[in-house]
Amino acid sequence: KYEGFKELLGRLRHPTMDLHMILSTNPVGQDNWTYRHFFKDDQNNRFILDDERLYKERTIAINDTYYHHSTAEDNLFLPVSYIKQLDELKEYDPDLYRIARKGHFGINGIRVLPQFEVQPHEDVMLAISNINRPLLRAGMDFGFVDSYNAVVRLAVDHEKKYLYIYWEYYDRG
Repeated sequence: KYEGFKELLGRLRHPTMDLHMILSTNPVGQDNWTYRHFFKDDQNNRFILDDERLYKERTIAINDTYYHHSTAEDNLFLPVSYIKQLDELKEYDPDLYRIARKGHFGINGIRVLPQFEVQPHEDVMLAISNINRPLLRAGMDFGFVDSYNAVVRLAVDHEKKYLYIYWEYYDRG
């Protein structure tokens, strides 16, 4: 988790030696903090490395970060039968094949709201005010201790088939 990474950044120190961290990640969606921190972050207009370039070159050093991309072939202890199973995913589960076999970033399965956009609050409220008979609702999900509790307020534009989430609250514990 990003919180753990930030904590290590603040605690890792030595008076004379260079500091090193080895991070290993299995591919996850591009909305994950590892992608935004080490590759591309559209929200903060940051570009570090194109993941497609890493897939081709496999080893790249940029500033003080060393990137290495590996796949099943790099693991000398994987049985051939396991690699064959991964290859078969291409036929019936292309998302999992792309992630598990090729080692690419991506979502496995169908995203719930793939076209979700973040917009300024004022723009969202203006759009809601222009809806003819908006359906206004509130929703809540209890997360208890480890996962988050969530409360949202939303509006639905039936004509455009738009869902606006105009207020949200997250907390846990």
